[in-house]
Amino acid sequence: MEPENRTVKLLQEIRDDARSSARETREQLEKFSREHREQFERMDQRFEVIETSLRDLAQQLVMLASRRRSSTERPSTTDSTQSSVASKALEKAAH
Repeated sequence: MEPENRTVKLLQEIRDDARSSARETREQLEKFSREHREQFERMDQRFEVIETSLRDLAQQLVMLASRRRSSTERPSTTDSTQSSVASKALEKAAH
């Protein structure tokens, strides 16, 4: 083989190796991106559930405080009803 042919052959091998390496890197990056995107989507779903639960709990606590305040402002003839409502609200908040 002539020196020129060897050089050309060597440069072609280097080029092919570089292309192969770039292709592998691109595939790994795409896989990494896909996995992280899926993970962030799952986290978003979890945060939505948590946010909804916290909003429900806050609303129940406001209602409970309002009923509690109104029960202390007027004569207490419905203590048993209010306590059962409060216990139901707390049970619901626990779930």
